[in-house]
Amino acid sequence: MMNLALQQSPNAFTQPHAPEHRVTELIIPWSQQSALLLPMLRFLGNEDDQRWLTIISHGSISQAWLRQQGLNPRSIRVIRADSPESALWMTWEALAAGNSHTVVAEINAESAITAEMEQAASIGNCRALLVKGNLH
Repeated sequence: MMNLALQQSPNAFTQPHAPEHRVTELIIPWSQQSALLLPMLRFLGNEDDQRWLTIISHGSISQAWLRQQGLNPRSIRVIRADSPESALWMTWEALAAGNSHTVVAEINAESAITAEMEQAASIGNCRALLVKGNLH
């Protein structure tokens, strides 16, 4: 009987294809954010993609700062958020728009928000790196 079931459905015991996760969350102490994020931003800024690396930040990231850090400001779009709520909205919009290959955003989001960001990243066929600060 079992052989018959296997013959009818040879993939009966294989796992289904897992959905692709497009959102990654990083919890980094504020004091170490630059040291840990800059290498990632350099890598992402040099990606062979015609779309933007978009950075959504509360800070004072500028084109001059990007150049000082060895980043290519022509492939990076910086959006300043003036509140946590606007950062969430801007991140969702940037992900869903499809004109960024990666969106890096400084947000403190709950799991429910992360699921919404996953949906937006899927719509826009891009990735997200959500950076959460930690005071420890």
